[in-house]
Amino acid sequence: MLGNGDGTFQSKVDYAGYMFRITDFNQDGRPDLVVRTESGITVLPGIGDGTFATPVLTPFTHEVESVTAADFDGDGKLDLAVASFTDSAVYILLGQGNGTFVLQGSLSVPKANWIEAADLDGDGHPDLIVESSPSYVDGGGQAWQRLTLFPGIGGGGFHLPGTVIRSGGFLGPITVADLNGDQRPDLVVANQVDFWVQVLLNQGPAVGAQNRVELTWPTATSGFVLERNTDVSGPWTAVPATPLIAHGPANTVQVDRGANQQFFRLRKAP
Repeated sequence: MLGNGDGTFQSKVDYAGYMFRITDFNQDGRPDLVVRTESGITVLPGIGDGTFATPVLTPFTHEVESVTAADFDGDGKLDLAVASFTDSAVYILLGQGNGTFVLQGSLSVPKANWIEAADLDGDGHPDLIVESSPSYVDGGGQAWQRLTLFPGIGGGGFHLPGTVIRSGGFLGPITVADLNGDQRPDLVVANQVDFWVQVLLNQGPAVGAQNRVELTWPTATSGFVLERNTDVSGPWTAVPATPLIAHGPANTVQVDRGANQQFFRLRKAP
C-alpha cells in the first residue's frame, strides 16, 4: 500500500507470493521484492512508482522459512541466504545481477528458522546469524533455540561449523542495527512466548576494520595529541577526532589506514 504522507494509504495491490525482502536485486536503482512462490524464488522488479514488472523466477524446490540478502561473494551483486526448517539447512544462492540466482551450496543448521546477514566481525565479509527453532534437541535431550554465527570468508563461503552465540528461550525474529553508535552491528532478538527482546551488543571489531589500523598504548593518553605522517621525518599533522573509534580499553583507538604508508606518534599537548 502506497503512503499518502499523512498516515493514510492508498488501496492495496496484490502480488502472488510470500514477501521476504525489499532491496535492489537487478541493480537499476529501484527497490525490488523477493518472494517465495510455488515455483521457486521470484523477484518482482520495481518500476519506481510503487508497481512492479513481470516476475523473474529462480526455480527452487526446498521449503523456505526466511531469507536474507547480502553480497556474499564480493562481486557487487546481491546474493540470498535461505533458511529451510524442513531441511535443517541454509542455502546460499548467488545473484546474477538480473534478479536470478544460482545455488552455491548449503550449511547444515538444525531446524533453521530466522536468518540475518551483517559484517559482525568487521573483516569486510558479510556473516550469517541463523536461529534454530524450538524443536531443536541437543545430544542431552534438551530442547533449545540457538543463534549460530557463520563468519563469511568471501567467495560465497563461510567458516564451519559456526559458533553458537546464544541459546535457550523461544527466540523470534532477528534485527541488526548499530544500537550504541560504535560502528559495530548489534543484534536484537525477539522472544515469541515471554514477549520481551534480547539486545546483544557486538564486542568485535568495527565494521570496515580491515581499512583501519588499531593503535594501543600501555598508559592512558589523556593530555596527548595523536599525529600522523607518511614520512617519519615530518611534518606531522594531528589526526582529526572524527576518524578515531573507541575500541576495547581506553588507550586503544582505530584510525583510517589511508592509501599510503602511515606513521603515528603521540605528542604531549602544550
